[in-house]
Amino acid sequence: FFKAVWVVISVTLYSSAIIFILRIKEKQPGIVEQAIEEERQKAKELYSERDFIINRRVTLIYGVTLLFLLFAILVSELLSFFFDEGLLSPVQLAFHTSAFIGYVFTFRYIYKNQDYLEYKGRDFIKKQIKEDENMF
Repeated sequence: FFKAVWVVISVTLYSSAIIFILRIKEKQPGIVEQAIEEERQKAKELYSERDFIINRRVTLIYGVTLLFLLFAILVSELLSFFFDEGLLSPVQLAFHTSAFIGYVFTFRYIYKNQDYLEYKGRDFIKKQIKEDENMF
């Protein structure tokens, strides 16, 4: 019940914010774009490249962990359903062991290659920003 109330409140606030922004945009064209540009400049000053890399690394580690947890839970339920055994059957134990080994290898690969991927991503974003600035 509380989740449903929270969803309704969130959707209502989000839609009212969009309506408010659209009304401001109708009255004073350009003011919203100016505010967005000011926020971007503030973010550039506060958010360094190192912060960006740490944030992305934590996000990817969190994502990979949740992916493997979801995979383990789903397969565990399916194995217990198909083999009609408890939660610690030999088949499930073998699966969870192999899934954990796969998780460790994936985690290690992402952690080692994260810096390279981040710098490539940053270069791509910088190129996109230059292209966007050249369009105007």
